[in-house]
Amino acid sequence: RLRTKIVWNAVNLFSKECVNAENRHLKIENALELFKTNFADTPNLLLDLIEEGLFIKNIKKYYRDEDDKSKKENVEIVYFAYERLGDFLIANYEVENYANIEDLKSAFQKDGKFGKIANDYYYDGRGILEALSVIIPEKYFLELFELYQWLFEDFFILDEKDSGHDNHEKYKLRYNCKNINDLLLDSLKWR
Repeated sequence: RLRTKIVWNAVNLFSKECVNAENRHLKIENALELFKTNFADTPNLLLDLIEEGLFIKNIKKYYRDEDDKSKKENVEIVYFAYERLGDFLIANYEVENYANIEDLKSAFQKDGKFGKIANDYYYDGRGILEALSVIIPEKYFLELFELYQWLFEDFFILDEKDSGHDNHEKYKLRYNCKNINDLLLDSLKWR
């Protein structure tokens, strides 16, 4: 039996699992189980996609607590070979999960899923935010700075207080506001 769109289905499923795992990669055992469960008739699909260069298999150091001690372990992971492609696929899948604009806006609030990413900009959050800065204006006619309005308000409130003892918080807010503004400018070339 010939299956159509098998690679596209595999990529979408992988993106979905990355969103569910709140990461841009999957541990190799989770990826193997995912492909074994969903693509049983093509047992080598994951290996083929790695060999074709769509995914990369690598080792990442994880830190986990064991008896109140941090233990380092090496774990094999799988992730998209082309980070920007992976970021766009993951972000697109994530945005499609919201039924309406109000649900999307609540996800960008301070305690929402994307609100937390704003504070994690230079770690795993940057690529996803870059992708969202292109996808959201095209689908919802909103810009990221409109969704992160609370971030700018927090900055201006803190700036008005001008508390010298909390410069780190002020710097962090200014830095995050600048990053959101930069995302707007950088996203224009992708639209």
